[in-house]
Amino acid sequence: MAKEQTAVFGGGCFWCIEAVFQRLTGVTQVESGYMGGRPDQATYRQVCNGDTGHVEVVRITFDPDQISYRDLLDVFFAVHDPTTLNQQGNDAGEQYRSVIFYNDDDQQKIAESTIAELTAAKGIVTTGLFRNFDHLGMVRNIRAQCPSLEFVIVARTDPGAGEFAFADLARPEAGTEAPSAVELGPPPSPDDGHVCIFTSGTEARPKGCYHTFNTYRASLQHLVKALGATEQDVVFMPSPLPHAVGMVFGLGVPLLSGSSTHLLDVWDPEVGLRRIQEYGCTSTATATVFVQMALDGFDPARHDLSSLRVWTCGGAPIPPSMVDRMARVWPQCRLLSLYGRSEVFVSTVCSVDDPAEWSSSSDGHPPPWVDLSIVDPYGRALPPGAEGEIVQRGAGTMLGYWHDPQRTADAFDQQGWARSGDLGRIDDQGCLRVTGRLKDIIIRGGANISAREVEEHLIAHPNVKDAAVVAMPDKLLGERACAFVVADGTAPTLEDLTTFLRVERRISVTKVPERLEIVEALPFTASGKMQKFQLRERIREMLEEEERDRAMLEEEKRRPASSANLRS
Repeated sequence: MAKEQTAVFGGGCFWCIEAVFQRLTGVTQVESGYMGGRPDQATYRQVCNGDTGHVEVVRITFDPDQISYRDLLDVFFAVHDPTTLNQQGNDAGEQYRSVIFYNDDDQQKIAESTIAELTAAKGIVTTGLFRNFDHLGMVRNIRAQCPSLEFVIVARTDPGAGEFAFADLARPEAGTEAPSAVELGPPPSPDDGHVCIFTSGTEARPKGCYHTFNTYRASLQHLVKALGATEQDVVFMPSPLPHAVGMVFGLGVPLLSGSSTHLLDVWDPEVGLRRIQEYGCTSTATATVFVQMALDGFDPARHDLSSLRVWTCGGAPIPPSMVDRMARVWPQCRLLSLYGRSEVFVSTVCSVDDPAEWSSSSDGHPPPWVDLSIVDPYGRALPPGAEGEIVQRGAGTMLGYWHDPQRTADAFDQQGWARSGDLGRIDDQGCLRVTGRLKDIIIRGGANISAREVEEHLIAHPNVKDAAVVAMPDKLLGERACAFVVADGTAPTLEDLTTFLRVERRISVTKVPERLEIVEALPFTASGKMQKFQLRERIREMLEEEERDRAMLEEEKRRPASSANLRS
């Protein structure tokens, strides 16, 4: 007989599945409990702030000759299968910290390690080499530094020692009969923790936006109505599922409406157009720039998008010209605007029943159960048409940032209004238009870039004395990053800084500044506060002047040809 082994799983609700493991042949002992004590009366705010310090765990002692660790995993995933829970009418589960989902190549090793430690994760599901990044190698490094990690599941590559192949776990013959509702016991409440979605937001350190199923469902319920989603729909989803867009539109909306989803791992307009046609996709949601790329790549001789009826956009305003162009190219498809964040998945959205022009003049209206307001710097509500900070409260708002009481406190005021850090105005129709940001970020094609983070990397360059990164307007992506640099010695070139940021600092290519301006000094107030608005205005004026010069040059090129035609 082989020596008995121990498996430890963590993540919630094991008080109701302890009996399931005890019935398995080969399991000799099952112990469940809480690391750090059982907080029977903990509030949700305490949980999201980490005040309770608990992690639910179950420790299983088993005979490997009779049952394998892989078999235990089969049972683990069968019990926690969200599809099974939904079929049984169980809205959601506890905060299952057994699997991490995170998708962002920017400082990915640091981010993943931070998330693993912050959540006390027990396992990671990953792949091998994808888009020239060794995900499995990264996870192995994290596992060596994160003692809470018990298992790693690997997809589309061979597992190493102590790792499990996803294909083996997913094979039909590996399944076990799911326990009955009686065996599982009372289901968790939909007001218990459901998902912790991580986002870098405007800061380098990842933040875990902690949602219950009800806060998640509130956004989904409104979207299903706004989109007119039914079980006949097929959602085309080119955004990663761990991101808010993928989680809401790729998973949540189909879950509530009964529709199907077609996933695309890497966005490519030609591939996307072909997939929409091949699978009869009826709706999608992306950053606004994806629409422009799809329209540019569309060829009516090769592409048939007659099935597509709605395309939802966020991350950047929809220009009126795009609404008009889509009406000409895809007359059956409605273009809808949306404003949301990981903290509040849907703050406002246009619906298929709204006038088409609303999508270019606004970011939609809030769900009926959400209070939306525009406030001044003192928190006082402003009248329609006035610009101020966007705040909201009601269903759909996260509970807080996981294990981050300070940033959670900063995100809410005493009346429960969630601060967005974004500027906007509300019109007489109750529609919101996002006009800017209080936060120092750049939104490039729907992706947030922390200016401060890039500046800190730039200052690490030996020939950079000081740096400021600001947004410069761009017709395609909405905004791009421009770096104003005070040189220390020989002034670096844009190519020098790009190589330094990518090779030495290993930041995401989307965050690398795309224009460099060398200046004698940066503008500061007497109190030492940088006046970035001067830099934004400066680069805007420079771009406008360059555009005028190009137009004049094109005009000069056309004149000789016109004169020659007249003489002939």
